[in-house]
Amino acid sequence: MNQSIRTMHAVRRPLLALALLAISLTVTGCGKMEPVRFRLNTQGMDPNDFVGPSAPKDSEEKTDAQKKRDSLEQISTILYAWYGTPDEPYVMPESGLDLRKVQMAAGPSRFDPDSNQRGLYRRHCAHCHGISGDGAGPTAAFLNPYPRDYRQGQFKFKSTVRSARPTTDDLKRILHEGIAGTAMPSFLLLPPDEIDALVEYVKYLAMRGQSELLLDEELLKNDGTADLAAPADLVSNYMTPVAEPWQNAESEILEAEAVPEFKDEAEKTAFIAKGAVLFQNEKVQCAKCHGPTALGDGSEEALYDDWNKVKQFDAIAKNIAQAESIEDATERKEQLKTLYNQLEIENQSWLLPAQQLQPRNLRLGIYRFGRRPIDVYRRISQGINGTPMGTMGATPDSPSGLKPEEIWQLVYYVRSLPYEAVSEPSVGRGHMAGVQP
Repeated sequence: MNQSIRTMHAVRRPLLALALLAISLTVTGCGKMEPVRFRLNTQGMDPNDFVGPSAPKDSEEKTDAQKKRDSLEQISTILYAWYGTPDEPYVMPESGLDLRKVQMAAGPSRFDPDSNQRGLYRRHCAHCHGISGDGAGPTAAFLNPYPRDYRQGQFKFKSTVRSARPTTDDLKRILHEGIAGTAMPSFLLLPPDEIDALVEYVKYLAMRGQSELLLDEELLKNDGTADLAAPADLVSNYMTPVAEPWQNAESEILEAEAVPEFKDEAEKTAFIAKGAVLFQNEKVQCAKCHGPTALGDGSEEALYDDWNKVKQFDAIAKNIAQAESIEDATERKEQLKTLYNQLEIENQSWLLPAQQLQPRNLRLGIYRFGRRPIDVYRRISQGINGTPMGTMGATPDSPSGLKPEEIWQLVYYVRSLPYEAVSEPSVGRGHMAGVQP
C-alpha cells in the first residue's frame, strides 16, 4: 500500500511541475498575453455594421457600414491620443485630471518597488464596473441594480443640482460608505491616497466615455462624413465641453435653508402631517411611484432609468415571444413597431438586458445616498439624475415647484415612515396578541 502511494506521488510530481511551468511561462512571457483595451461604445447599434472587410482606402464609393467602421477607427485613434490605454493612461492638460492619481489606479493589480498598491481600479472595481467603465463587468449581470455605467457622465447620488456632475467629495463619500440597498460596498478601510486615486480614475473613465459619445454623435450619426477639423478644434469641441462641468462641480452644490427647529413635539408632529398631505397631493405625485402607503408599489407601468429605458425594445420583443394568443401577439408587434420607429434602432446590441427600475420602499429606511435630512432634501429638490424621479423644488425655469418649507415637510414625513406602526413587522407578535388568556 505504501509503495503504491509513493509511486503515485512520483508520477504526480513531474505533472505538477509541468503545470507550474506552463503557468509561469504564460505569466512571464513565453505566451505573452494581449494588452487590455478599452471597449468602444457601440451599444444600441447594429453589430452587422461593424463586421466584414472595409472598402479599399482609395475607394470613393463606400457603404454606410464601411463609413461607420472608418468612423470607429477615427474615434479610437482620437481617444487613444487623449486618454491612452487601461495599462498606460494619459490625460490632456485640458481635462484637469491628475495623471499621477490616474496611473496609481490604472493597470493590473500589483505593488510598485516601494510596496505601494497599484492597479486599484482593476483590483476593487472592474469586476462590476468593467475595464471601460461601462457597468458591464463579469459580475454585473447578476446584480440589481446594475453597476453604474460611467460613460454618460450621469451619476444618481450627489450633492449638486440635477444637471451638474458630482463633486470629488460626493464620489469619496460613495467609496467610504457604499450605496445602501445595492452591491456597492464600503471601501472605508482603504488608505486616503488610494481613495483619491480611485475617485480620479472614475472621473477619467467618465470623461473618456463622454468624449466618445460626442465623437459618436458627430461621426457615426453623420455616416462618417463630418469634418473634425484641426486637432486644436478637436479638443475645444469634444473635450472642453466634457471637462468644464467636472471642474465646476463644486460651484453647483445645492445649499438648503436651515433645518427647521420645533418648540415641542406637537409642533413637529403637525409639520410631519403637512408632509403626509403633500405626499398624497396629485400635483406633487410622490404616491404615483412610491404608492399611497410609500411601499414603492404605486407605478402602473414599468419604469426604467436612462441606462435601461432605451432597451425597452428588447423587453417588448420578449413579450411577443411569450404572448398567449395570436391576437395578443399582433397587438404587441404593433407596439414593438411603434417603439422601434421611435428609437430608430435596428438589430440593436446591448451588453446587458433591460432591467426594470423599482421605486424606493420608503418604509424600509434605506436611502442610497444617506439618511441625513440634507441628503433627503436634495433628493426631493433635485430628483435623482438619470431616473424618472424629477426635480420637485422651485427653480427659475419652474417657479411653481415646491418651496423649501414644503420640501422640509416631505423630508420629515419620509424620514418618519419607518417608525410608523404600519412599517413594523408583525413577526413575533403572534395572531393571538391582545387576546385575554
